[in-house]
Amino acid sequence: MPTDFLLPWPTSYWAVLGVFICAWVLCDLILIRFAKFGILAWRRVDYVWLSMALIGVATTTMQTRQEYAENLLTIQKTRHESILQFMTAVVTSNEIGCSPLPYSGANKLTSEESRMHHEISLLQCAWFSKVLEKLDKTKQENVKLELSSLLNTYPRGADYALHQRVEDLFEEYQVTEASISNLQAQSQLSDSERMFRYLGPIVIAFALGLRMAKVTAEVRMDKEKLKAVARHTVSENHKHPNQQPPTPS
Repeated sequence: MPTDFLLPWPTSYWAVLGVFICAWVLCDLILIRFAKFGILAWRRVDYVWLSMALIGVATTTMQTRQEYAENLLTIQKTRHESILQFMTAVVTSNEIGCSPLPYSGANKLTSEESRMHHEISLLQCAWFSKVLEKLDKTKQENVKLELSSLLNTYPRGADYALHQRVEDLFEEYQVTEASISNLQAQSQLSDSERMFRYLGPIVIAFALGLRMAKVTAEVRMDKEKLKAVARHTVSENHKHPNQQPPTPS
């Protein structure tokens, strides 16, 4: 069976549980039975296991960031595609892209005015054709849409509302493009982050095993204290057998 498709062992519940039990047993043998840590030493152990647990929390934060970034990236890509489709529809529309310019003023126009309006209308059509070419290239070659220089060449005297509509859509496109770039960066993990992501569960399991060994040591020390108190009480009773315990006033 190819090993490339096997999950890494830190993703197994049994592996993490095994690390926890092994850490508990090893810390019990080394720190309690062999090193015989005292109260002060065990209090210092808190710094160790809490620091290890913090590393595990950091790995959880990385995974949460990656998951949210991937979800938002899917949404932004859909929005990005919708903006391109709507912009294409606006440009290719005969009523918007290459419709005759709305005239105002007298009903009868001079031949010079008619020629000027006709020329402006043709320039406007040519401008929208260039925008459409860039849109088609963006879709076919999957490249970034660039209209900044073309927006500045809109023919003077043409309907500005049409130009403004395309410009607003392009600004929205740029915002989503920047958002996608940022989310793609956030959804990627560096080599060190990948290492911590795999080691995070193991580090937390080891930290908890160390904490359980500390609990075991504290229980044993408390038992020793209780036994010492009991022995001291028995010894005092033997020394003063007739002494009555003080009565409450």
